[in-house]
Amino acid sequence: MFIPKTPFFPAMKKTVFTLDVAEAAAEFCNMRPAEGRSAEDFVGVADAAPAYGAYETDNYALICTDSGIYVRRDGEEKIESDELKNPCFCYCKNQNALVVSDEQGIFLYDGGWNRVSEYGATSLVFFKERVFGVYGDGLYYSARDDASLWEGKISLPQNVTCLAAGEKLYAAGSELYEIDFDDNEEKTQIKYVRGALPTPYAMAICGKKLFFVAGEGLYMLSGKELRLVYRQDTSSAEICFVNNRCYARMGDKIVEADCDGRVTCLWQGDFRCLQGGKRVIFVHENTVKTFGSGRADGWWKSREINLGTPQYKLLKNLRIEAKGKIDVHLVTDGDRRIFHFNGGGKAAVGAKFRSLSVEIFLGDGLVGSVTLEAALPKEVWYG
Repeated sequence: MFIPKTPFFPAMKKTVFTLDVAEAAAEFCNMRPAEGRSAEDFVGVADAAPAYGAYETDNYALICTDSGIYVRRDGEEKIESDELKNPCFCYCKNQNALVVSDEQGIFLYDGGWNRVSEYGATSLVFFKERVFGVYGDGLYYSARDDASLWEGKISLPQNVTCLAAGEKLYAAGSELYEIDFDDNEEKTQIKYVRGALPTPYAMAICGKKLFFVAGEGLYMLSGKELRLVYRQDTSSAEICFVNNRCYARMGDKIVEADCDGRVTCLWQGDFRCLQGGKRVIFVHENTVKTFGSGRADGWWKSREINLGTPQYKLLKNLRIEAKGKIDVHLVTDGDRRIFHFNGGGKAAVGAKFRSLSVEIFLGDGLVGSVTLEAALPKEVWYG
């Protein structure tokens, strides 16, 4: 009698395993170029010398390099030989002037290049027609509509590392403060918002939510809820807000987040000094670049998963919470299965495996969660 060969499974019990999307996305970050676009299509802004910082306005770009500072309009012109190794930027549109700062002081470019303050700010923002800069426990600010004149200082309760401005002005260190600024300095109020923050390197506002980058990754603060939305250990970072999106550079990764905290990793490489402005620009391998006009597809891969046992398991179903078109690749012991989703859904798998990994290709979609439903040998439960 012929007996068909079928996989043998011992007595099993169902388990559900949900991937941590923020953690899994941080494990692997790559780029699969969209059709008609490649990494070589990125637009270089400056070719003058190895660069470490830049900012682009509607009329020009200012580039900080090892050989000096350059402005680029139709051509390229060197304007200053000083080096600013860790610059931060703030654009004053009403003056068409760019404020730049590092530990050497605060500088103004308005057609000429001038030092306007000896206090080097670690963060700059434009708020209520003034430029604000923070250094230690001091909040320094310029005159209204005149970034060449720095006229005041407000003492903060503790050292802070960064500022963010939208409808309100915020300063953050291990505590977060709201600054109710008044032209009469004596009427300015400093309001404590919350403590126990991971000390941020950079901060931005998206709608009514605060995004900031600290040592473990990208956080979102909504009301009193603090959430880690992308896990990435880093010791340096920048963040900016462009076209209703937050962009953060954390170590060797650039990620994009919408105002609900959904994150896509855009690129991995040798990055420095991500800045907003007219568009997102950043330093990649010593050259200042920007993203092309097309959207590239994101991709991430989980770590190898064995659900706590090297024995054979049965992967029964795959469930995904998502928006838009998503391709999910399940790799079980070298065997690849591909599932196409348009929005969230559930797919039957029925695959035997010892270990597996999950790869997700993000076309125009965003992923909320990925859940695996599997059957495990009972001895794993009752061993």
